[in-house]
Amino acid sequence: MNFQLQPPEITSINMYLGAGSAPMAEASAAWDELSAELASAATSFGSVTTQLVGGSWQGPASVAMARVAASYASWLEGASSTAGVAAEQAQAVANVFEAARATVIHPLAVAANRNGLVSLVLSNLFGQNTPAIAAAEAVYEEMWAQDVTAMAGYYSGASAAAAQLSPVELLLDVVNFPTLALLGRPMIGDGHTAMGPGLPGGDGGLLWGNGADGGPGYPGAPGGHGGNAGLFGNGGNGGPGFNAGAGGAQFAPTPGCNGGTGGWIWGNGGMGGTGGAGGMNWDGTGPGFLGAFSGAPGGNGGTAIGLFGQGGAGGAGGQGWTSTVVGQPGTDGGAGGNGGFGAQLYGNGGGGGAGGDGGNGGTGAGEGGGAGGAGGYGGDAKLVGNGGEGGSGGTGGSGTPTGAGAVGGVGGHAGILSGVPGHRGSGI
Repeated sequence: MNFQLQPPEITSINMYLGAGSAPMAEASAAWDELSAELASAATSFGSVTTQLVGGSWQGPASVAMARVAASYASWLEGASSTAGVAAEQAQAVANVFEAARATVIHPLAVAANRNGLVSLVLSNLFGQNTPAIAAAEAVYEEMWAQDVTAMAGYYSGASAAAAQLSPVELLLDVVNFPTLALLGRPMIGDGHTAMGPGLPGGDGGLLWGNGADGGPGYPGAPGGHGGNAGLFGNGGNGGPGFNAGAGGAQFAPTPGCNGGTGGWIWGNGGMGGTGGAGGMNWDGTGPGFLGAFSGAPGGNGGTAIGLFGQGGAGGAGGQGWTSTVVGQPGTDGGAGGNGGFGAQLYGNGGGGGAGGDGGNGGTGAGEGGGAGGAGGYGGDAKLVGNGGEGGSGGTGGSGTPTGAGAVGGVGGHAGILSGVPGHRGSGI
């Protein structure tokens, strides 16, 4: 705000008729009390831990517990320090405000100046009040300048105090430290990214936060499970499966993994991962052909386990392998994953994943196409909500004969009190 453009009538009355410094002083006292309580808890916790380590805590488990306890005591000390700084800066802002208000012109003085000016102007019939009018205006200009100076000082002091406060990220680190040390998940915040292929996504915060997506599959391992939410948040998506032939044709495709569960109060389930696509299998030493792999199934959608939320959609099945070899048929598509259930009070079931299409057969007689994968079932609603739509069945691959198409998934049940059931997915 540019205080130079604000007349003293506004500046002064805002400073005198507002909330004043009392809220900041109360906040300072509350932060100071919290700081003292945390410091006392840190001292007490450290003392008890020291006695236990020297007495009844024995063996490797004792060492591990002591390490966690020391981390928690360190967090308590850090939280106490952070709260103490907040108390000091809140009091500093209150002091700066009081200093500025003591400098600002009182609103009654400004009003008296303006009322006096009006009287002088109205009675200035022959110009006899001209010197007095000029003097009143000069005093008013001095009031304006004094208010601007006071507010500039207030802004500077309050900004300096605010700069000493910890950023939100650091405060969240303080809040999250105990649960990260003890449980491996934050109190508030999204789960950590999957640490590698095939590994699960981190769970979201116990109070608030989304689960992270699972890592993609790798040879011999499916995708990682999506992270689960806490009280509020969405589940992470399941990791996709490994495609046969990717990074080495010797390996079979792997399925997609399930999505994480939604929050216990509110949140949607994560989507299931897509199944890996089928591929060829060579012996790795020459042109010898050993067979082919069908598409892998998709992962199931995560369930909305809380009160409100939608079930996650099932992952699509992997596509069957299209033959490029004379005498070799195409392979089957993978089945779609099932949709997750809706929440306990209100929420729709997730849609079933589509089945993968069968691969086309190679050239020549008797090289049939692969069968399509079945569509996943739609998730059920619980109390109020619609059932999820069934996933469509995969199409059979072309060849002689043509591969069989697959059935679509059954739609999910409607809620007990209200809702519409899901439709069966398209297919044979």
